[in-house]
Amino acid sequence: MKNIFRDRKGYMLVEIVLASAIAFGIAAYMINITIKVKNKNDDMLVEMQAATDRAIITNKLLQYLESEQDTFTCNIGKNSNNQLNYGSKLLDNVSSYVKIGNVQCNKTTSDIKINIELSVPQLPDKNFDVLINYVL
Repeated sequence: MKNIFRDRKGYMLVEIVLASAIAFGIAAYMINITIKVKNKNDDMLVEMQAATDRAIITNKLLQYLESEQDTFTCNIGKNSNNQLNYGSKLLDNVSSYVKIGNVQCNKTTSDIKINIELSVPQLPDKNFDVLINYVL
């Protein structure tokens, strides 16, 4: 009986190398997809936290504007703990991902304009600023 493995010298080594190359290629592809999904998920989480902070600040300021129309003061400020205050009242503990920029408030006899800059360094192309134009 003839030995069939005697004529196939080197085929096993080629098969092992080829299978290893395919396995490493698939593993690299899977790792790449996993990293992309993780980064997308992180961006969505940060975006949702910034949008939540924006909504909380807007709602609280509008509540103060409604209740204190005549006595509303533009005493809106930020502190080093990444908190936003109206006078001595806390508006929001802003997420650590969100940076508070300039706070501008102008009150005239006919309206109140508030602009609070909120930025996320991770998402520089997105605008999260709080803009309120309240007509008295």
